Amino acid sequence: MIFLRVLPGWPEPTPVSDLHLIALVILGPLAFGLVISAIAWAPRMMKRNRAEAVADGLDDPAPEIDEAPVGARRAELTS
Repeated sequence: MIFLRVLPGWPEPTPVSDLHLIALVILGPLAFGLVISAIAWAPRMMKRNRAEAVADGLDDPAPEIDEAPVGARRAELTS
């Protein structure tokens, strides 16, 4: 173990157990990476599940959406 010197007047650091060191250096970054991976893969997984539901006929029928330009809709609403 490396002995660290502290500045005069500063408290001595408490020794860290091997389990805490492993958790901090290995398990912590792995857990963080898993969270980031889950966030990155979520849209792809949702798209795949949606495609499977559409293929099985289990999707919700969406209402028909007018493809009129926004200006035309505004003119319809104001007239």
